[in-house]
Amino acid sequence: MKSYIIIIFVVAMLAGGCQQTIGITPIGDVNSCTKWLADYGPTSADVLGLSRFSTDGDKKILKVYVSLIDQAGSYIKAPAIFRVELYEHTVRSPVHRGKRLVMLGDRDLRNVEVNNSYWRDHLHAYQFDLDAGAARVGQTYYIEVTVLLPDGKRTVAQRDIVF
Repeated sequence: MKSYIIIIFVVAMLAGGCQQTIGITPIGDVNSCTKWLADYGPTSADVLGLSRFSTDGDKKILKVYVSLIDQAGSYIKAPAIFRVELYEHTVRSPVHRGKRLVMLGDRDLRNVEVNNSYWRDHLHAYQFDLDAGAARVGQTYYIEVTVLLPDGKRTVAQRDIVF
């Protein structure tokens, strides 16, 4: 008789009788999931002060570092389309943007491999290199980065930079 009780007890234990269940709340329908993801997506962009001119022999290069920022103020990685432009800086004008010198055509970073090739994890930023052959040492320039965000919105970031 005792062996039957032990067998019943062991079967009950193996069947999960003493296991605690974990409550998982379902996310909901597709619309609430999309809203949830949009809340954690990028809302703005920033051209980092780390952006700089450099030279490689006779070639002038502008390295532009761009971070995407979520609504909590954190730098994040996200699929987006970037357009980087370099302008001459206009002095004593409410609009700093003068003549455009260089435009890096749209960079579609919605593909994982392409996104990873521009992403610098240690900086939490994307790096774009522009051929700045027309730039002159000692001059001030204006960088403008336009970002088409995953939710279809557009944000613009600017920064003045000296060569």
